[in-house]
Amino acid sequence: MPHIQVENISKTYGSHDVLKNISWAIDQGDRIGLVGRNGCGKTTLLHILTGELRPDSGSIHRARGHRIGYLAQDPEFVPGSTVLSTILEGFGDLLDLRNQLTELETRMAGGHDDPATLEAYSKVHARYEHLNGYSLEARAGAILDGLGFPPAEHETEIEILSGGQKNRLALGRLLASAPDVLLLDEPTNHLDLRAIEWLERFLADYEGTYVVISHDRYFLDRAVKSIIEIESTRLRRYSGNYSFYVTEKARQVSQQKSTYEAQQASISRTEEYIRRNIAGQKTKQAKSRRKALEKMERVDRPGSEKTVGLKFGIGKRGGDRVFQAEDISKAYGDLVLFEKLNLIAWRGDRIGVVGPNGAGKSTLLKMLTGSVEPDTGWVSLGHDVEVGYYDQSRIDLNPTRTIIEEVWSVTPESTVTEIRTYLGAFLFSGDEVESRIQHLSGGEQSRVALAKLVRRPLNLLVLDEPTNHLDIPSREALEAALKQFQGTIVTISHDRYFLNDLITRLLVIDRGSYRLVDGNYDSVQHLWDPPDAGRPKKPASGGRKAGRHDQSDRINAKHRKRIETIEAEIARFEMEISKLDTELRREDLATDWTRLIELTDEKTRLQNEVEIRIKEWDDLETSLQEAD
Repeated sequence: MPHIQVENISKTYGSHDVLKNISWAIDQGDRIGLVGRNGCGKTTLLHILTGELRPDSGSIHRARGHRIGYLAQDPEFVPGSTVLSTILEGFGDLLDLRNQLTELETRMAGGHDDPATLEAYSKVHARYEHLNGYSLEARAGAILDGLGFPPAEHETEIEILSGGQKNRLALGRLLASAPDVLLLDEPTNHLDLRAIEWLERFLADYEGTYVVISHDRYFLDRAVKSIIEIESTRLRRYSGNYSFYVTEKARQVSQQKSTYEAQQASISRTEEYIRRNIAGQKTKQAKSRRKALEKMERVDRPGSEKTVGLKFGIGKRGGDRVFQAEDISKAYGDLVLFEKLNLIAWRGDRIGVVGPNGAGKSTLLKMLTGSVEPDTGWVSLGHDVEVGYYDQSRIDLNPTRTIIEEVWSVTPESTVTEIRTYLGAFLFSGDEVESRIQHLSGGEQSRVALAKLVRRPLNLLVLDEPTNHLDIPSREALEAALKQFQGTIVTISHDRYFLNDLITRLLVIDRGSYRLVDGNYDSVQHLWDPPDAGRPKKPASGGRKAGRHDQSDRINAKHRKRIETIEAEIARFEMEISKLDTELRREDLATDWTRLIELTDEKTRLQNEVEIRIKEWDDLETSLQEAD
């Protein structure tokens, strides 16, 4: 029996249909990614699944006794609670058993050692041991560590946590509760890279069922086994991860387009036959074909959703050295963010800044733009540098202005027609442009901020989490625009797909130090040891003998981690090759030699990358076998 089953449910807000005649079953062991454009109804559907929202029509059935856990966007906490006590709330059943044990032990210590009490204690104790109750604090600590809460913060009171920390803590509490069905709405939004990777490993070991809304393509590739897309009020299921969904959807759209065009051609020929023969000697045949045409089941024209039209303006060329940071340091009290950091950006650089939450990444970007002064050292901009800064908090937006007023303020000399046309490229049209900033969703505010940034010519983009709140098509549009941008880019991002697609150098800031690495996210991933996935660590055995093997064990662990990364890279390259093969089969390429050569060269490059990875994989496997 499914955990949850919905039948023909619909939901409308005003005159806007969000969901229409949706039927869906969530079965035991499902690992589902729920995707679709912002505003398509994903969160509404989760609220219906939990029972927080009623559909306008249709029915929903939940299996009796099955627990559903939902990660709310505005979580609630017990006043006065601490970080650790909040996580322990998730282990409610175990805490109840612990309290029962304490009560029974107190009774027995007071002389109540009758058979009934002893039997009750035996049962509760066995249940407590079976559920690993004696490792409760260790399990809670593993979850907190994975989500970026070190032991020093375990007794921190909830009231002084930031919004992002509270969301991470709410996620940890939900994971600790281990419901039968997890419903997660953008769980990676407030996580740094290491915490995201920890969550992926946690979910890989999770024995229950989960449905996750996410715009993180890398996460969707690793964490889910099927994709449910909401498009035009309907659901469509794809039996694979995100990469499979992209390929399969493209294939289906291409097939539908071919079928539609073939049917339209057939309809045109039939209509022409009817027109020529309806009044002639072949009237009977013409009427027969007209009846057949009327009964024909028409193939829908493939839909093409609008996408954000991003294109950055071209600023002055500027000098080759865009900026230089020399021996800069920053600390807040005893908290040292970084010391004597040195960084030079050259024209055309694409630099990514990564590190744990609170490491000082945003502070560094504000130093580069001049809004924060370093404690030591200096920052100097190059000749004719025109800086554009994107703040993830979007504090530069005036909440009382309308969309058109806010964007118009960048170029007040423009006409209203020019601004309206420009906003149309950012999916704001008609009366929408009169909406006030304070009433917009996070994704809509992000599009307004990007519209302002793109409006003027620049040659240095400083971006703080530019993909946050953007849906996948908007992220892809941003990536395409940034790849065409001829200036220099410095960006903070936890979007690994974005980092791999765009970045050529990574600045890693962590625990007061920094490291500059050539390459993208895949280049740096194997350099750090990720936090434990929440599994209990096996104690070392053999005393001094174990110590002699510590270094070898660490090397082997890094080799295994690198092998996992290589396998993921090979899978990604092979998926790209598959896409290119589909592209190369297009008939119109026969006359487009330039494009044909480009695609062939790209396929050869990817095949070479696969060969390189396979060689490295073989070498690492050989090394591990020799070590064993």
